Amino acid sequence: KYLDHRAESELQALYAIQSLVHKLGHPQGVLRTLFDTLYDEDIISEDGFNQWEKSKDPNEQEGKGVAMKQVVQFFTWLREAEDDISDS
Repeated sequence: KYLDHRAESELQALYAIQSLVHKLGHPQGVLRTLFDTLYDEDIISEDGFNQWEKSKDPNEQEGKGVAMKQVVQFFTWLREAEDDISDS
Protein backbone atom coordinates (compact mmCIF):
# COMPACT_ATOMS: atom_id res chain seq x y z
CA LYS A 1 0.00 0.00 0.00
CA TYR A 2 2.82 2.43 0.75
CA LEU A 3 5.09 1.36 -2.06
CA ASP A 4 2.38 -0.51 -4.02
CA HIS A 5 4.70 -3.53 -4.04
CA ARG A 6 6.55 -2.05 -7.01
CA ALA A 7 9.93 -3.76 -7.10
CA GLU A 8 11.92 -0.61 -7.91
CA SER A 9 10.21 1.43 -5.18
CA GLU A 10 10.83 -1.29 -2.61
CA LEU A 11 14.46 -1.60 -3.64
CA GLN A 12 15.00 2.17 -3.42
CA ALA A 13 13.39 2.22 0.04
CA LEU A 14 15.74 -0.53 1.23
CA TYR A 15 18.75 1.32 -0.22
CA ALA A 16 17.65 4.44 1.68
CA ILE A 17 17.37 2.46 4.92
CA GLN A 18 20.79 0.90 4.28
CA SER A 19 22.25 4.38 3.80
CA LEU A 20 20.60 5.74 6.96
CA VAL A 21 21.81 2.85 9.11
CA HIS A 22 25.31 3.29 7.66
CA LYS A 23 25.29 7.02 8.52
CA LEU A 24 24.17 6.14 12.06
CA GLY A 25 27.15 3.80 12.43
CA HIS A 26 25.21 0.54 12.14
CA PRO A 27 23.63 0.51 15.62
CA GLN A 28 23.11 -3.07 16.76
CA GLY A 29 19.67 -4.52 16.05
CA VAL A 30 18.25 -1.48 14.26
CA LEU A 31 18.37 -2.85 10.71
CA ARG A 32 16.95 -6.23 11.74
CA THR A 33 14.11 -4.54 13.61
CA LEU A 34 13.35 -2.34 10.61
CA PHE A 35 13.40 -5.33 8.24
CA ASP A 36 11.12 -7.34 10.54
CA THR A 37 8.65 -4.45 10.78
CA LEU A 38 8.68 -3.69 7.05
CA TYR A 39 7.98 -7.35 6.30
CA ASP A 40 5.40 -7.89 9.07
CA GLU A 41 3.46 -4.77 8.09
CA ASP A 42 3.51 -5.81 4.42
CA ILE A 43 5.37 -2.67 3.37
CA ILE A 44 8.23 -4.49 1.63
CA SER A 45 7.54 -7.80 -0.11
CA GLU A 46 9.65 -10.92 0.15
CA ASP A 47 10.72 -10.30 -3.45
CA GLY A 48 11.83 -6.78 -2.53
CA PHE A 49 14.06 -8.06 0.26
CA ASN A 50 15.49 -10.77 -1.98
CA GLN A 51 16.20 -8.23 -4.71
CA TRP A 52 18.05 -6.00 -2.21
CA GLU A 53 20.05 -8.96 -0.92
CA LYS A 54 21.17 -9.95 -4.43
CA SER A 55 21.76 -6.41 -5.70
CA LYS A 56 25.25 -5.63 -6.93
CA ASP A 57 24.52 -2.00 -7.89
CA PRO A 58 27.91 -0.28 -7.54
CA ASN A 59 26.23 2.96 -6.45
CA GLU A 60 24.54 1.26 -3.49
CA GLN A 61 27.39 -0.72 -1.94
CA GLU A 62 28.37 1.70 0.85
CA GLY A 63 27.60 -0.08 4.11
CA LYS A 64 26.10 -3.09 2.33
CA GLY A 65 28.56 -5.65 3.72
CA VAL A 66 27.94 -4.64 7.33
CA ALA A 67 24.20 -4.44 6.65
CA MET A 68 24.18 -7.96 5.21
CA LYS A 69 25.90 -9.31 8.33
CA GLN A 70 23.27 -7.63 10.51
CA VAL A 71 20.34 -9.22 8.69
CA VAL A 72 21.69 -12.70 7.90
CA GLN A 73 19.24 -14.20 10.42
CA PHE A 74 16.35 -12.31 8.83
CA PHE A 75 17.12 -13.87 5.44
CA THR A 76 17.59 -17.32 7.02
CA TRP A 77 14.17 -16.96 8.64
CA LEU A 78 12.65 -15.72 5.37
CA ARG A 79 13.96 -18.76 3.47
CA GLU A 80 12.82 -21.18 6.18
CA ALA A 81 9.33 -19.66 6.15
CA GLU A 82 9.29 -20.00 2.35
CA ASP A 83 10.37 -23.65 2.60
CA ASP A 84 7.64 -24.36 5.17
CA ILE A 85 5.00 -22.92 2.84
CA SER A 86 6.23 -24.91 -0.16
CA ASP A 87 6.31 -28.11 1.92
CA SER A 88 2.63 -27.72 2.88
